[in-house]
Amino acid sequence: MRRANSTGAVLQGRQYTFATEEAWAQRWAQALSRAASWGAQLAVLSGSPGWDEAGDAALRQAAELAERFGMWLVADLGPERDDEGRAFQSLHVVASDGSLAGTQRQIHLTQREREMLFSPGEELATFDSPVGVLGLLRGADVGIPEVARGLTLLGAEVLIHVGTLGTVSEGAWLARLWREVQANQVFGLEAYPVGPGLVARSCVLAPVELTLEGKGVVAQASDPRAEAVIVGELDWEARKRLLAQYPILDEMNLELYRRQLLALYRGEGPS
Repeated sequence: MRRANSTGAVLQGRQYTFATEEAWAQRWAQALSRAASWGAQLAVLSGSPGWDEAGDAALRQAAELAERFGMWLVADLGPERDDEGRAFQSLHVVASDGSLAGTQRQIHLTQREREMLFSPGEELATFDSPVGVLGLLRGADVGIPEVARGLTLLGAEVLIHVGTLGTVSEGAWLARLWREVQANQVFGLEAYPVGPGLVARSCVLAPVELTLEGKGVVAQASDPRAEAVIVGELDWEARKRLLAQYPILDEMNLELYRRQLLALYRGEGPS
């Protein structure tokens, strides 16, 4: 499904609590139009809509946007609930034909999220898309290296993080998705919202060997407090050459990782 080179977009928007799903869709339409005009095949939306639940109306609006602009979307459409009424912080993946490709529940919760009675997710999933196999990290999951490593072992080639950032610290930003992209030799798309008390360093990332000046950044928002559309190309041929020269995962005990780590994220416990 993936082309030789593919293009991903990150939409750095202002954090709002939207009154309706239609208002949410209208808010993102202009940014998606810009991303589509620059050839993006996938767009990652920042922030959360402020709803109590990702209902049918939210999924329908996201599907209409994906079809209208002919691209895949990754977005927080509100918490997901199971048959027992438990609420999960989640990211949704919507294909360009409007179908729901799947969801990824956040596994590691903050203290505040636990106090709000969210439940932790239990399994990792990957999603095949035109820009590569996607692995999703929401919120605190990006701070746990085992999540990104588990997704990579499941075949993820593009890690996507949607979260918030309250500091302009270079170290705090580097310790998030940038670190996981370098550790696993994958591409990355990271989306942060702007708003009161928030800063945003939304970006498209790649292994340092594939980027100018070896910084690991393909494209990044120039203003951490302004809305932006960030678009970057994922050079798969260059990554292929890198992996042929230095396949970092081959230096690790992958059998042990798969037996112990992936079992934990399937709720089985280590063997």
